[in-house]
Amino acid sequence: MRPPFALPSKPVKGGRGTFIYYKMLLHMCITMAKYVTVSARITPELKEKIDKHNVKTSQVIRQALEEEVKRRELEELKEHIKELQPLLNKFTTEEVVRMIREDRDQR
Repeated sequence: MRPPFALPSKPVKGGRGTFIYYKMLLHMCITMAKYVTVSARITPELKEKIDKHNVKTSQVIRQALEEEVKRRELEELKEHIKELQPLLNKFTTEEVVRMIREDRDQR
């Protein structure tokens, strides 16, 4: 991932400029440390098309992976709900409301 700003090759001598340079450098190092690299092999034809259309691969890959993880987490949650459904069916809405009120009153 590219830093959101470009650093000069060396700090401006003296005073506030040096401080700002090192602060920006530190921020960049901390930000970069929060990421890992994921790679994929693609065909040369696909690479040419990516370059031709100026596709921002990092952004596209990140978004696709986030969507896939979200989809799988949702599937997992649905499975848990299916497992709990027989237990949940034993309680009526009125019983659940009563239990919540009792719990609140005890606090």
